[in-house]
Amino acid sequence: MNKKLDLLWLRIREYFKHPAEDIRQANPIVPGHLYSSFGYICKAIPLSEREKLFIKQTENIGALPFELVRDMKHTDDIVKQISELNQMPGIPHTDLPSRCNFCDFYRSGIPCPFFNVLQDGTTVCDTHKYIILKNQRS
Repeated sequence: MNKKLDLLWLRIREYFKHPAEDIRQANPIVPGHLYSSFGYICKAIPLSEREKLFIKQTENIGALPFELVRDMKHTDDIVKQISELNQMPGIPHTDLPSRCNFCDFYRSGIPCPFFNVLQDGTTVCDTHKYIILKNQRS
């Protein structure tokens, strides 16, 4: 479903007293389900093939600093933006894995969930990324 349908579905659920589950208490994480995290509505979606390929190529480099990723434009071609930043000389990298560059939690400065596993026991971030759909406070 797209963003507007997801938010409409959430509003209908909230009307009938079924708010979004807190992602910090959800165990396991179900991809595509709407969760609440620090006032944001979010969900886990699968990584695209380009993102998977980029992560595989840069797994030993590490994530870009939070300050650089935070200021990036939210476009469809985020892989291109991150690869351009990686090619610039003198750009420091963190100890976090490179897949964190694609996560909206990292880009917004929100901590990762406590329980970050799928039903089969694998880590969510290996095959999925978190996206933020809306800030509940605004």
